[in-house]
Amino acid sequence: MKFSFSIFLVIVLLINAIIRITRLDYPLSGVFQWGDGARDFLIASHIITDKAFPLVGPINLLYDYGVLNSPVYYYLLAAVLLVFNHPLTLGVFNVMLQVGVLIVVFLITRQAFNKQTALVTILLLGFNLEVIKQSDYIWQPHVSYPVALLGLYLLIKSNGNFILLAGCLVLISSAIAIHNSMLPWLPIFLIAALLTLRKWKKPIVYYLGLILTPVLTLALLYGPVFVYLTSHKTNLEQIGNLVITLPDINGYLDNLKTNIVMFLDAFNLANIFILIPVILALLYILKFKKHKYEFNKYKYTSF
Repeated sequence: MKFSFSIFLVIVLLINAIIRITRLDYPLSGVFQWGDGARDFLIASHIITDKAFPLVGPINLLYDYGVLNSPVYYYLLAAVLLVFNHPLTLGVFNVMLQVGVLIVVFLITRQAFNKQTALVTILLLGFNLEVIKQSDYIWQPHVSYPVALLGLYLLIKSNGNFILLAGCLVLISSAIAIHNSMLPWLPIFLIAALLTLRKWKKPIVYYLGLILTPVLTLALLYGPVFVYLTSHKTNLEQIGNLVITLPDINGYLDNLKTNIVMFLDAFNLANIFILIPVILALLYILKFKKHKYEFNKYKYTSF
């Protein structure tokens, strides 16, 4: 029997799932990341068992100085616990999400290039230790990441389709509500969506619709936080007293250098034996992309 590409892809995904399941950490253990998983399970379980409905989510960003996030993350976890209310349920759910990340990345890369390049991409991504670590425990950034990537997939699949573009912005806004580290994605995706409409020469009403989509989505998801803050004056005063200092150019460059080094170390790219295959893979992808365009050019102009 011929060993098909699809079978090999399924095997790769199954191996990735097995690797991640074996690393799964019990959320109530002492080594669990900062105790966030224990907190998240207890609150989500409390929503189910005691019908408690929190108005705010975890504190995010700015060194925990009172920046409250949307409670949508807790309600998402509560929906998962409806299936089976146990701490490990959330860990298994996170493993499924992280395997889903590989599937979405495969679909994105296949759409942009081809299935062979997509397979190389998930091989490089899926077996990277830093990426595997994201399956160890349930955490807001780990949950928001696949949601944002699904939004990216809708963007590149849209071809001017307003529903897909609006869905992309809804997903990006939802990812922000899960963890606000995704906020920088929004202006980039909004501009890309608007440029897509321009390319397909859509009427002005579509532009207004896309601009309003993330505004209304974020207003809906952060509505409970607004209700909470308006009823707690101390929190408003705390946020009002928050001072954010911007570094000078030297501080910015030092921070940029530190982040680049940390990024290379995290993905083992500082190792020459890892870096060279990655560079060669990128060169192959770029070269093939060029040939693909030339092939399509001849294909559509030969008649």
